[in-house]
Amino acid sequence: MHNYNLAHGDIAMNIFMDPVGMFSNGYNPAQPSSALGKANVSVSWRPRMLSGPRYYFIDFERSVKNNSYDERGLVVGTNVHAEGAPELSDTVPYDPFAYNVFALGLHVAAFIMNVGTTLGIH
Repeated sequence: MHNYNLAHGDIAMNIFMDPVGMFSNGYNPAQPSSALGKANVSVSWRPRMLSGPRYYFIDFERSVKNNSYDERGLVVGTNVHAEGAPELSDTVPYDPFAYNVFALGLHVAAFIMNVGTTLGIH
């Protein structure tokens, strides 16, 4: 994303995982213990590392797109899901690309490494 001079702006809670390949009988998010469309069929699954789910970034309403690396600018604003970044400010401009890296790191720690949500993601 950054190679295309695009900073997401609110990446922490806007990552979608497509679990195809993880669940052999499908997956029903409304009934996690049941296969999709089969209430009495239990779910069998493979770990993410073995099944290769796809991840997508969604909700780009706070994104910043620049035409080139040289045109990258600073932004202001704190209306984001990953709080606690030292650069976040409503008055002092900061680098949205650096914030993306910080917020993605919080997301990985909280949701993939199961560190918890005590890191400031809500």
